[in-house]
Amino acid sequence: MTLQMLQNDKKSLNKIWSEQYIAARNEIDIDVTKFPVSLQNHYDNYYEEAFFYTWLAFLWQDIEGYRCGLKVMTVENNSGAMFSLNDFSHEFLSAYTDYDQTDTPSYIGPVFPRKLSLVELFNRAAFYPLIFNLYANYWRYFEKGDQFCEMVTYDFATGLRSGAVSENKTVNVTDIQQHENPRAALECLAGFTNQAIIDGWEEKLRPLSLPDKMHEKAFDFNFSTGSSRFEKREKPNRLKAEDIRHFELKHELKLPDSLAEYLRIFNGRQNNPAYLTFAVDDLTKVTVKQFHTLKELGDAALLTIQRRPDIIWIGILSDDALIGVCFQSNDNKTGAVETFGIMAINKDGQITICDYSIDKFSRYAQDLWILLQTCKCDKSDSVFSIIEMAKGPRRILSL
Repeated sequence: MTLQMLQNDKKSLNKIWSEQYIAARNEIDIDVTKFPVSLQNHYDNYYEEAFFYTWLAFLWQDIEGYRCGLKVMTVENNSGAMFSLNDFSHEFLSAYTDYDQTDTPSYIGPVFPRKLSLVELFNRAAFYPLIFNLYANYWRYFEKGDQFCEMVTYDFATGLRSGAVSENKTVNVTDIQQHENPRAALECLAGFTNQAIIDGWEEKLRPLSLPDKMHEKAFDFNFSTGSSRFEKREKPNRLKAEDIRHFELKHELKLPDSLAEYLRIFNGRQNNPAYLTFAVDDLTKVTVKQFHTLKELGDAALLTIQRRPDIIWIGILSDDALIGVCFQSNDNKTGAVETFGIMAINKDGQITICDYSIDKFSRYAQDLWILLQTCKCDKSDSVFSIIEMAKGPRRILSL
């Protein structure tokens, strides 16, 4: 993406810093249909340390560090084993991050039969279980000759696809296995990637044209989670599919599938305040103060349907406006088909139907601390003023 930036004046950016709010102000010409400004910060959220571990692993391979014959790992806080340089894996995903207490540790040779490529090293370095998003389809893709194989994990289940590379767009996911917990699913995936390399497969960047979901209800939700947080934060609040179905039958309505899954998995996003800023169109983001649980939807929140019978209000925004989703009743008399699943906002009785659906709304959740305020300029429809607030741990938008 090439952008032409024009300064509003000739002052240095360093001179327009404010102690409280405007950090920088520039005008940019951008096609928001191709590069939605409201989604920019979602793509800024990635595991930056993966680049460091990739660099470290590459150098270790280059000097053939395995010749020392020892377990070698990075350590955090003087005690916590983090990333193994034996099998280039994090924490419990590695077979070499436990400590040998014997006086004569066993010799460890090379784990893999060849040096790994940068793609392979990066994918392994970025596969960090502590902050792994369990609710986004995560694929690891391999090729050998004219064949491919890959494993996907979603909601601590795993599935496989394999066949001819020429047919990799049409092969279905098979062998779907629901694991007992996230750790078991991640260990299964790590074992698959290790064995694939040992068996002569090479990990590649996954083609963007391939199917992106394990199954039709495997919606990507951006959510702050990880293998260690599941048991305490998420498992106690999860619902069953039957709970959602009972709710729909009781109130004679049909929820969009993505909203039904969002409720089933998160049930009001309890005890998790991260990633509560959401895009509702290419330019606008809102911050949710509270999502309703299924019980709350069945009580007070559902009463709002009496005033606007085609919208169910699922939460409250930071400015006390209501955020909702358009739905359809079982008799098809309520809920316009063209707005089914589209987000809506009720601010002081003024209802706005947004551009984005609940699918996109929940997929591109972002953290508040990098929230950008985007304002349309008078100059033209395609020129916008980008203002980033300097308060707190924020940074200037890089374009």
